Amino acid sequence: MPHEHDKDRIQELIRLYESKGEPKYFDEAHERLTQEISENPDNADLLRQLSYLHECKASREIRKAAGLLEKAIELSPEEPAFHRQLVRLRSRALEDNRSVQYYKKWIHARPDDAVGYTMLAEVYLKMFQLEEARKVIETGLKIHPAQFDLILLEGELFAKQGMIDSALASWKRACELDPANAELHEKVGEQHAKFGRLDHALGYWEKARELDPKLIRTRFSAVFLLEHAGRLEEAIHEWKEIVSFLHANGFHHEAEWPQRELQRVENKKKGMDTPY
Repeated sequence: MPHEHDKDRIQELIRLYESKGEPKYFDEAHERLTQEISENPDNADLLRQLSYLHECKASREIRKAAGLLEKAIELSPEEPAFHRQLVRLRSRALEDNRSVQYYKKWIHARPDDAVGYTMLAEVYLKMFQLEEARKVIETGLKIHPAQFDLILLEGELFAKQGMIDSALASWKRACELDPANAELHEKVGEQHAKFGRLDHALGYWEKARELDPKLIRTRFSAVFLLEHAGRLEEAIHEWKEIVSFLHANGFHHEAEWPQRELQRVENKKKGMDTPY
């Protein structure tokens, strides 16, 4: 068993690292904990403390990454991937409210910029603050009535409110506004899939591939849904298309797992089990 003074020191170091973030506290706590665990490998509480220490470090690294992204956004404010990555990082750090405040300030500084409305609405929807999301989406669409990201979010809002027909109408309108946008059709397909409308999802994904034949991920999206729905012949077809695409583009190693999945589903259709 760990000595009492060692336990107290470890807990003190964890508290210091949690509050101040100085690497010296992490290093000493980590060294003491790993030593204690080597002497007491069955002590669950020591393992829990080491896990928490790493959790604290991970949270700090995520916050650091978010800070770097904010600087990147200052340099390139119109890059949508930067904004989505920032929101994702803040969410991982359980800091959705920081994203809310960030994009409220963004809208105040740039009231005609669709990015702020889009990202703020996205965060509110994630937090299930539907009324706040509705206000932001409505305001954004008054300024940018043809902004398809806002229209997609409008559809998601309707869906969360149980207004499925209205949601589907919004998603259809988004695609009509930008009919040559392959990724938009892919996103709309994903929304249909969320609500169990598999055939509609497949249709949008097929259209996405017509617009961009390299969108192989749409087949990955489809194949497991088809298998889950018991449509094994169609799932087999999708796996064959995936394998063929990967080989044709020189991704021979990456084709190994889809090839095994193809064999598994073919055997499943025959009523056989496939051991790996």
